[in-house]
Amino acid sequence: MADTASTMLAAVFAREGVLELQQRPIPSVTQPHGVLIEIEGCGICGTDLHILQSPPGHPATPGSTMGHEFIGRVSRVGKAVTSLPRGPASRGCAQCELWALCEVQSRAAKSLR
Repeated sequence: MADTASTMLAAVFAREGVLELQQRPIPSVTQPHGVLIEIEGCGICGTDLHILQSPPGHPATPGSTMGHEFIGRVSRVGKAVTSLPRGPASRGCAQCELWALCEVQSRAAKSLR
């Protein structure tokens, strides 16, 4: 069994038509402007579904972690990140054009708890 303190559960594109849940190492923040998000909820989008078709309707590399539509908490930040607080993403950082969407997704994630 994997050490859950240093790993995370990930949806992984294993091979054509196969999605597996695997333990993967938790990424670290290596860049000054990097941000690590602790995922609370994740969705599978249309592109992900096309990847999983057999034959694939969209290219992907086996071993790739799926699920780029997510909500979570800011867990760690790089040294150059000064305006993004750690904690719930529901506070919104307003650093990109998607911040309003983050607010909406955060409220939706809270309603699932």
